[in-house]
Amino acid sequence: MPNILVDTALLAVPNYAEVGADADELIDRVTHFAQLADPEVPVSMVLLNDVEAILWDNNAGPDFDAIEEFINLVGLADVYSPQDLFRQYTYILEASSRASEFFDTLVAECSEVTVTPELPSNLFPLNMRFETHRVLSQLCIKTLPDRLWLYGSSLRCEGILSFSVSTSINSVGEVGDDKPSPTLPLQLNDDIPVFHKIWDIVSLAMAERLWVEAQNAGDLALSITIGSLALLRTTNKDAKFSELKVFGVGSGFIDSLKANQCFGDGKFSGNAARMCMGIVAGLPFNSIQKMRISQKSSKQRVRAADKSLAYRTHITKGGVGLRLMFWESQQIIEFANIGPKLEEEIETGIASSRVYVSLGDLF
Repeated sequence: MPNILVDTALLAVPNYAEVGADADELIDRVTHFAQLADPEVPVSMVLLNDVEAILWDNNAGPDFDAIEEFINLVGLADVYSPQDLFRQYTYILEASSRASEFFDTLVAECSEVTVTPELPSNLFPLNMRFETHRVLSQLCIKTLPDRLWLYGSSLRCEGILSFSVSTSINSVGEVGDDKPSPTLPLQLNDDIPVFHKIWDIVSLAMAERLWVEAQNAGDLALSITIGSLALLRTTNKDAKFSELKVFGVGSGFIDSLKANQCFGDGKFSGNAARMCMGIVAGLPFNSIQKMRISQKSSKQRVRAADKSLAYRTHITKGGVGLRLMFWESQQIIEFANIGPKLEEEIETGIASSRVYVSLGDLF
């Protein structure tokens, strides 16, 4: 799943009224990030360990009184509930992971930070440039295993897809007892992808990377969703999430991926990913065939539990001739398993173990 290290400044509550339309955008972003922090969503929201201390030391902590004052200052008291917004800020702080869960080295102080393109001079909701530099510097430190990390930006960075960052890390927080302290200063540079909203990662390239990094069915579901949306947008740039077919990941699907070199960076992983995405988008790369109850019968196989119909399609045509098998009922798809042509059999699946990930509220 993608990991999003959120800029501490985004969680700051402004104490001034001259924000214009940015007030609505801030509330919209906080609401979106609160949705992403839900443990049912296959996205990992991460904050620096000392996020609360930094916010309150700068008199910008999201407590109820500060939020209520801000809502009144910008004249939105009749539109937004301070209590609801307070819950969203609190949920982000409580539900998000902390950087120490992923990084062996935590950045305490950094200097000589250059960011290209330059950070806007009017970062919003609070221009905590030192903290933004620290978050970006933290993202220059690699984690093991090396996974996809994104910078959850503060406002007024819209339109920026990535930052090229060069930094000198001068001081670090405590490291684990079994981890050696790095030699300081630590000179690092990296290109950091910028994340504003979930639409920022809708691309085939991102979907395929998420498939390679997937650890569970929820991760695969996010990959398939993003990839199928990207495919659909090649034919209609305004395509919406609601136009995708509803789908789930069957209980035996991951095991079959692993067994047939379709999991992680396996030889046929890309083939499997693209075929699943194409089916959900309604744009399959190969023809879809009905699965019959036997070679001698013309009747299609039906799953007794829910009357779903069985289908198959090619992933590879040469060599082992891998097939993707899935069930479909009333426009709901369940990816069952992958197998070679000579062993072509569809998994019935265990109903209680099927994974359906609802992402509609995010798009």
